[in-house]
Amino acid sequence: MVLNFILEYNMKNEKEELLELLNLTIDYGDSGTRLFLITRHVKEGVKKNEKMLNKHVFKLWQINIDPDVRTELFNSVKKQLEYLLIKKDLEIHSYEVIDDDIEKIYSYSISNRSLAFNDIAENQIKRGTNIPKVNNFSELIESIWAYCIKVQYSADNYFLAFKKFGKSKVAIEESSNANFWARFSTTDNKLTIYNGESINIDKRLDCIFAKEKYYIFHKSNFETVMQLDDEFLGTSENFVSHLKEDGIVEGLKYLENRIHYDKRLLKKISKIVSYNGYRNINEERLSKMQEIANEFNVLFKVKNDKIILENDEDVDIMLKMLEDYYLISKQTGNKYGASAKKKFNS
Repeated sequence: MVLNFILEYNMKNEKEELLELLNLTIDYGDSGTRLFLITRHVKEGVKKNEKMLNKHVFKLWQINIDPDVRTELFNSVKKQLEYLLIKKDLEIHSYEVIDDDIEKIYSYSISNRSLAFNDIAENQIKRGTNIPKVNNFSELIESIWAYCIKVQYSADNYFLAFKKFGKSKVAIEESSNANFWARFSTTDNKLTIYNGESINIDKRLDCIFAKEKYYIFHKSNFETVMQLDDEFLGTSENFVSHLKEDGIVEGLKYLENRIHYDKRLLKKISKIVSYNGYRNINEERLSKMQEIANEFNVLFKVKNDKIILENDEDVDIMLKMLEDYYLISKQTGNKYGASAKKKFNS
């Protein structure tokens, strides 16, 4: 009960911190707002189609913006925070790999995590010097990954807002002998020659980074931007290695084959690992698993105190056992299959 109270208290504090951040931002105004482009590149010496963890690096680019664009960017961040924190009054919860569909803001701490994308927030923007400027988008279009808005809320403090961004949002408009581009201005009702490039900036942000945490508004986009698939894969490989060392599972090749192409499986394993659902598999626990399997009429294969995997279905059933998927309500007696659930500590 004490731990649950602490968690709820921390969540409330995070909400209060974000509301304070919003108020400070509004008071400070848009003068310190900056726009950056982020590109993704395969590490030197690594093949593009090679499967490996952390094979990419990310690079930050400055984009010069005029005052109207700066104000529009500032207002888009402010309005989204107001909408989510005040109008919708969303709760903040710690990030869960697998969760229910109730809309919420997730918090994601970067402590003890070595994700390549963190270099943007932790190093490149903090240094603030020698950041190259975007001269034209056509040279970067194949490597564009995200954009970042830096928002000052005091002379020395800022937070960052991120949005997944791709080449489909960039239009390269060039005149030729056969045609030319023109723009009609509704301000002065005049058609003018236009040579240049344009980008479509989505105002719906995926997350912000403030005080060493990411606050997530769009979970799947955040996972893509951060390349969490790399982390999920690393966790899954360690999970398989642990099962091999324990010698409690036969037929692990069926699991090993799938972790390199089944992203849903990677998330499920990461969820199991997050609460140590794969440790301490002994004879007593195996017996309880078989009781559950009989109760739910599923075929869970055990022989000589070992879990037997002979196909993909066996893999799925084993993982469901490890994640406590099969549940019975003591109150109603109803049976449930639940991947998304919250663990309480008594």
